[in-house]
Amino acid sequence: MEDAVPVTTREDASSLPPAARIKPPRGPIAGYRFLVPILGILAGALALFLFVEPELRTRLFTFVGIYLLPGGIDYGIPVGIGVFEIPPAWVIAAVTYMDLWVTLFWVWNLDHLTRFSWIDERVAKSRHRTARLWDRFPRLRFATAPGLTLFILLPIPWTGSFVGVVAGKLIGLKDLELYLASIAGTFLRVITLTYGSAIIFALF
Repeated sequence: MEDAVPVTTREDASSLPPAARIKPPRGPIAGYRFLVPILGILAGALALFLFVEPELRTRLFTFVGIYLLPGGIDYGIPVGIGVFEIPPAWVIAAVTYMDLWVTLFWVWNLDHLTRFSWIDERVAKSRHRTARLWDRFPRLRFATAPGLTLFILLPIPWTGSFVGVVAGKLIGLKDLELYLASIAGTFLRVITLTYGSAIIFALF
């Protein structure tokens, strides 16, 4: 993976016009980075279709659809556990697999996808929220990959992997560091939400 463009302060980030943040790869590399994550997701869907029993497969597909909605990691997991009655191991496996590819897609493609207004608006909101957090906790501006993992782990609706990728690019993390930190944060968050939801539904 190539290094992320180093942007270390929110003042620098907010002053950059959209075109200055766009540095897409060219030629076959661009197609590779765009298609590989999508093919990975499709391969997972095909595996579910071929090897999982129809009833569980239907519940898993519905659950993953909810998870992919904004904020879906926080409300989708309780729905998957309590409403669809999906076993916790399947919930963790499904979300982790999806996040491996979705996060890779954003890490590789976010910079040049900001040319689309709806993505650029979402990135701008994420920058604004990150800046507000920096105002309260200035040391977070100099956070490393473990700090980003903890940031994504926080059970707050806007601290998921997408915002984590945006924040990681702002503090200048390399793509590999950013990817691993995001995956680790999401994995720990999913485990916490999954077993927390399972315990709550078992009690009530």
